[in-house]
Amino acid sequence: MNLFENYYTDPSRQTVILAPKHKEAAKDMASLCPVLLQNKNKSLPIGSSLSTLAVIGALGDDPDNQIGTWAPDGKASDSITPLTSLKENLKNTKVSFAAGYKSASDNDTSLIEEAVKVAASSEKVVIFAGESNNMSGEAASRANINLPGIQEDLIKEVAKTGRPIILVVYAGRPITLESVLPYVDSVLFAWHLGTMAGPALADLIIGNTSPSGKLPVSFPRVVGQIPIYYNKKNTGRPNNTHNYIPFTSCYIDIDPQPLFPFGFGLSYTTFSYSNFKMSRTSIKFG
Repeated sequence: MNLFENYYTDPSRQTVILAPKHKEAAKDMASLCPVLLQNKNKSLPIGSSLSTLAVIGALGDDPDNQIGTWAPDGKASDSITPLTSLKENLKNTKVSFAAGYKSASDNDTSLIEEAVKVAASSEKVVIFAGESNNMSGEAASRANINLPGIQEDLIKEVAKTGRPIILVVYAGRPITLESVLPYVDSVLFAWHLGTMAGPALADLIIGNTSPSGKLPVSFPRVVGQIPIYYNKKNTGRPNNTHNYIPFTSCYIDIDPQPLFPFGFGLSYTTFSYSNFKMSRTSIKFG
């Protein structure tokens, strides 16, 4: 291979970091990852004809945290946030922003009032919630995997406005979302998508692209269900579909089924099958 005769790399073949084709590839990959978990009243996509839109949640304009945990060389300056991308794509829409919280694990409720006011003056609301990048990875286990800090309180207060709410969740693990699902119309689970999270999520929210991601892991209702397997039943906890029968060893206080099972994922597209024709009425065994 002549490695010893020519052991220097050719500088002219060096890859250009952040080349347009690389950023486009990053956006394409980011577009394929989010999983649509809920879409009541077809609140997603929002389209491009809204006159007003509220974007709430500090994570919606946080270029550093969207990169994720395993990005030691990642630079926040290279990231494009969802707030920036939504404003760029919705030229005829007044897009208003309110942080709602200072950081993902923040317990200060002082910013909630402003967020509620912004939501009340808008047609639809997109709330960005979830985990910061340092809440995933090594040595980052959590005993409680609900939305951290005051995020659930923020969602419930914004829901009082009656505006349709799209919840976008950043996280590196399953999150127990059952307590907030009644308060939101749509849930788009976004993981940590990298530098091009903004353009990818804006396209999904507006409807330029359709969600196609599927869950790679089952989502529990509560942390007490863990471990929850998609490919075998837990011993000692038979599936009783929440109809408690005395002297059986199942959960007596929750539905034993996962909140969202392995492989789950909705889409904006609907399908129907009709005019079936059978090639035969029976199949020979063996």
